Amino acid sequence: MSQPLPVRQLVLSLLLAASVVGQEAPVDLWSYSSPASWGRTFPFCSAPLHLQSPIALTVDRVVLTPPLKVIADPGAHDWVVEVGNDGRRLELNVTMDPRARGASPTYPIQLVIDNAPLRGTYNLTMLHFHWGDQFGSPGSEHAAGDKFFDAEAHFVFFDASFPNLEAAQEVPGKVAVVAVLLNREGNFSGPTFPTFGLQNNMDQLATRDSHFSFRADLRQLQALLRVVLSRMFTYFGSLTTPPCTPGVVWMVSSVETDISGNFLDCLTTQVYQDRFRLQRLVNNRRPLQQRSNRVVFKQISLGSDGLLA
Repeated sequence: MSQPLPVRQLVLSLLLAASVVGQEAPVDLWSYSSPASWGRTFPFCSAPLHLQSPIALTVDRVVLTPPLKVIADPGAHDWVVEVGNDGRRLELNVTMDPRARGASPTYPIQLVIDNAPLRGTYNLTMLHFHWGDQFGSPGSEHAAGDKFFDAEAHFVFFDASFPNLEAAQEVPGKVAVVAVLLNREGNFSGPTFPTFGLQNNMDQLATRDSHFSFRADLRQLQALLRVVLSRMFTYFGSLTTPPCTPGVVWMVSSVETDISGNFLDCLTTQVYQDRFRLQRLVNNRRPLQQRSNRVVFKQISLGSDGLLA
């Protein structure tokens, strides 16, 4: 049983938590080697009243819904993407840098949602990956029942009525994460996750804080999202990394998706947590959290002809 924090440490922790709500926590303050200790620095991560993610997904209710609209920006066919290794995950930032255009940020893909628990337009701002290790440990954070997967991709969206992700995180329900559960290609016949050839340039992402930009046709992601969002689990949870901000709406696809085995092998053998290639970045997944009587919906989209999509 964990011991209560001393009053002074608790106050400092609460102040730190307040300071990082709406932004990512510095990676020097947490590690996947000790997720049980995150709550000492980031109280949301262990507070019982702040429902946390990931969880094991079992269905409480099935809901038939109209298809979500996945809209691509006219420039999505030739979009500038910045990919980086922050020492905890591989992240693709798809927000166009406003400094490059002298205008407001632009986003390649939007979700238009008119189904509870979300209504409105949501901008895609980033996506990142969680994976296992070279010995075959599963890499997904969520489980479908008791089944884990080789990896998991998270598409992070925020309500377009807010200026950015950081502002949206301060209001419950205004950040949505689409999770895609990934199988090594060849183990399952499903849609294929586009990797944009990153496995051929993984050496440029090997060390912490390494990054580079490339141009990509993000209409591939639009097409994938249309498929994977046809069947999904939805529930209220949190970010799965510190500060574990609550109030996130999760949409976890139940459409199992293939991803390049070469890409997975590169993640587990060529990406490092540090700047000196001493410690591989593997098993970057948070353990399952208590479900705490949350209701999990299974949403199934109806096609325009009224048949299941």
